[in-house]
Amino acid sequence: MDDEKNIYRMDVSEYYFRMTTECIRLHSNLRHRYTALNDVVDERVKFADGACRNHPPSTLKEHLKLIPAQGNIPLEIEILETNAGKINDVAIDLSSIIGTSVGFSEALSVIMFDFMVEANRTEVLTKIGFTSQEATRYRQLLKPNAPGVKSIN
Repeated sequence: MDDEKNIYRMDVSEYYFRMTTECIRLHSNLRHRYTALNDVVDERVKFADGACRNHPPSTLKEHLKLIPAQGNIPLEIEILETNAGKINDVAIDLSSIIGTSVGFSEALSVIMFDFMVEANRTEVLTKIGFTSQEATRYRQLLKPNAPGVKSIN
């Protein structure tokens, strides 16, 4: 039996939107073919369980602060229902880890953040459009073994 797909619509910030396009670029380059956000999510959701645990709570909070989910840019994504369930599970875990209620779009943001950290692409910062001060702060989040950042194992 095929897994049903549903379209999820959200209004996201400019930084969030730019993060999605950067993830598509990175994913396309890794796969050596053009991909879509759906492809990124379908592949990365299998790592969703670790997306929150791979980063200290302070890093996750700072990511969500620098890349707010809510905005005025419409975003649509078609997601397998089982994958949407996994993203909702991440939202529950993330809420527990950072002590603040978060939704689907924030959980998806953390999954994309985890992908960018794994890809470890520093050019992400300028492509998203950060100022130099924002880029300096965000660059530290992209380094998994940065001083002051403790690994959770």
